[in-house]
Amino acid sequence: MINLSEILALAETEINDTYYQVTVDEESYSPPNNLKCIGVIAQFDDGELALNVLDLIIAYTLSDIEVILEIPAEIDDFDEKYLVSIAANADFSLSLWAPKNTDKEAKNKYFKRLKAFTQAYFQQSNLSKFIYPISSFLEYLAMECIDANSVKNYKPASPYIINTFDSPISKEFADELKAVIREEVYQIFNGEEAYCNFTKTLAHGIYKQAENNLQDLVTDTQPPISE
Repeated sequence: MINLSEILALAETEINDTYYQVTVDEESYSPPNNLKCIGVIAQFDDGELALNVLDLIIAYTLSDIEVILEIPAEIDDFDEKYLVSIAANADFSLSLWAPKNTDKEAKNKYFKRLKAFTQAYFQQSNLSKFIYPISSFLEYLAMECIDANSVKNYKPASPYIINTFDSPISKEFADELKAVIREEVYQIFNGEEAYCNFTKTLAHGIYKQAENNLQDLVTDTQPPISE
């Protein structure tokens, strides 16, 4: 973990392009030139995102910085739908940290959070960023529906997923949280078959659109026929 003030105090040439687990301890409206991605730890004030955190997120995303709001499992003073709505409108990602303590009570609380955010994810149609680890597992589910063989040796490629969720979490706990997300998704779609049908239809639509776009591009770039 690192404080934002520590990053801003560095010389321009000393600043990395990516920082995670950053505590916003001062206001910042202008990101360092070298910065490309930042993960900031969530802070809340009476259930709403703290103003200094929200101001930073807006300023940095407007400067084309990839922003992830990292939410420790131990913080619960917020509404899931509110956060997903803010993330969708301000164009940043959310990261739902797993609990440090994995006793039954802590795990059940975290699984309840995953279910609530999974519901909010599908209800927020304009969300273009990620909700980790939900979005990552949804990619896996989609691949599984389209071609089950493709996921037999599946391993996450994202360094953020590996460092935040894959490496620190036991395999048993990881399997449990995946099962929770899977069950919630199937419940939202009224079953596995309905979800897979939706996924295949969506994939087919994306493929056809890409095919049409390619055809339009070929047509537009063809030289005119001389008479």
